[in-house]
Amino acid sequence: MNRKWIRYIGLCLCIWLVPSLAAAHTHLKQSTPSDGETVSQPVQKLTLVFEERIEQGGSVELRDEAGHTLKPSSVKVQGDTLEATLGPALPDGHYTAKWKIIGLDGHPMQGSFHFEVKAGKTSAGQKPSPVPKQQPTPHHDQHAAPVKRSTSSPVIWVVAILVLSTAVIVGWLFWRKPKA
Repeated sequence: MNRKWIRYIGLCLCIWLVPSLAAAHTHLKQSTPSDGETVSQPVQKLTLVFEERIEQGGSVELRDEAGHTLKPSSVKVQGDTLEATLGPALPDGHYTAKWKIIGLDGHPMQGSFHFEVKAGKTSAGQKPSPVPKQQPTPHHDQHAAPVKRSTSSPVIWVVAILVLSTAVIVGWLFWRKPKA
């Protein structure tokens, strides 16, 4: 293989590495209750597990089928897990959980999932409905939040320095003049 092809392959590898590193945002791996699940036990806590460690400051809020927002009494982030304590058990009904986190790479992410509670508990003034007005469809969405980017994460700088160092080394190896 001649030097021209080696240079071309080295350049292609450098160009190919940069976008794949930028797309490595964390995503929701699992939740309890899970997306689309019908829970027959009282729900007092939500647990969200992400693919990677997340930064402190994540949040979750619930919306019931009437559109009322329910905020958890406490939210705890530890490693890759966000745990929201709801206080009293949720009454029967359909819920949408909306979450916001900041991934290890400093990129804000948000998403939502739906679940239903059928534990036989109704809230004061709420009558149990034998047939829900709208059947929930399993829905799970998550995407990067179009919010300001945080550059405080050291991981971004470490990755950038590694990519630039690799590009400089590859360039030096393939574009140096051969010894006569």
